[in-house]
Amino acid sequence: MTISYYKCVSDRGTIFSQHPCGNNGTVHTLTHSNPEAKIPPENHFKTLNNLEKQQIVRNLKREICAKRQKSAILSRDRDRESREQQARLNRVMDDRKKTTNYPRC
Repeated sequence: MTISYYKCVSDRGTIFSQHPCGNNGTVHTLTHSNPEAKIPPENHFKTLNNLEKQQIVRNLKREICAKRQKSAILSRDRDRESREQQARLNRVMDDRKKTTNYPRC
């Protein structure tokens, strides 16, 4: 059994339809190996839409995780640079104290 459907991507998301849904719609074909199996006419489009939504959610969760890891790395780098800058400042201040002549009592 073979069924054709249209996949249209817009700014509102991805839509699967039995009918052309715009200039950017692409035709796809589903083939089922059991010719006696009956696919409800509308349910497979809903299933495809749900699968697409689940995939989008998974991809967004992965992207959020990657951004959090990048943020943690940047925070560690910032903290390390701050410690190094503070150490440089302490060395400069110590050098100035050594070169300054204080009157002895």
